[in-house]
Amino acid sequence: MRILILKTTSMGDVVHALPVATDLARFFRKDPGSLELDWVVEEQFEQLPRLHPAIDRTLAVAVRRWRQAPLAPSTWAEWQRWRGLVRQRRYGLVLDLQGLIKSALLATQAIGTRAGFGRATVREPMAAMAYQKRYDIDVNLHPVERMRRLAGAALGYKPEGMPVFGLRLPADPVDEVAQFVARLDGVAFALLLHATARAEKHWPTAHWRQLLEVFEEARRFTVLPWGNAEERARAMRLSEGLRFALVAPALSLGDAIWLATKARVVAGVDTGLLHVAAAYGAPLVGIFTATDPQRYFPYWLPRAEAVGRVGEVPTVDAVRSAIGRIGSWH
Repeated sequence: MRILILKTTSMGDVVHALPVATDLARFFRKDPGSLELDWVVEEQFEQLPRLHPAIDRTLAVAVRRWRQAPLAPSTWAEWQRWRGLVRQRRYGLVLDLQGLIKSALLATQAIGTRAGFGRATVREPMAAMAYQKRYDIDVNLHPVERMRRLAGAALGYKPEGMPVFGLRLPADPVDEVAQFVARLDGVAFALLLHATARAEKHWPTAHWRQLLEVFEEARRFTVLPWGNAEERARAMRLSEGLRFALVAPALSLGDAIWLATKARVVAGVDTGLLHVAAAYGAPLVGIFTATDPQRYFPYWLPRAEAVGRVGEVPTVDAVRSAIGRIGSWH
């Protein structure tokens, strides 16, 4: 059975879809070698499905980049190469877990029966027109469960138990990151995810600074990662004058994963790295300001707590207390 899954963006959404690969491997385990599983994903997130042992091939797209120059010869050439790659195999099932027009259009380029959410429950109703098989899955479910149930409906099985991500650990850090990690050897630290692409998800800068000062007084180490120049500048401002607040060097996704698995606790806003940490079972504190923790916080973790909710910014004391409980920082 050859299956093609489409879940291209964003980082947290790709993470939420990965238990489907585990479910499929379980479903086909009675006949080892009978499953060939490919995954379509945006180029910047390609490493995530590659870390799952059940996924044979990743087919990276660059829709975000292509949109910036849709008529450029380089864009057309890349599109043609991707289309040729995806059409090398005939699939028994082409499963769109994204439910957007862009993912549905990508699905139409593959050879095989296309399946996805029904018109009443898909994110963009026009996308359902591209599917030959449609399944209405309760929109109130956590995204992880929605996608697991969609895959089960399409293949005739019922997902059971908690989601299992089954991701391998990436390679150990090297060079500057390795030196930074060596400084943390044997040190209990909290990884604080202060950055997110959506402004409404941010926790106030003054709150972060106050939290860091509390940990400074308690002589607790914190690590502030960043992904671009703006986020690095914020991390530098937050940590200014503090001995125990460390700004991380430039991190690859693999490096960030490695740090998350070593941290005493990972605390942060509703961003992709928070969900990556959850996939690896890290002790987790989610800081919510504009999204619903009931819908997006990882319910499968035994050591996890969400603070805040839509329209309610959590206090510094609430976040500090949650970090103390989850990370055993007393």
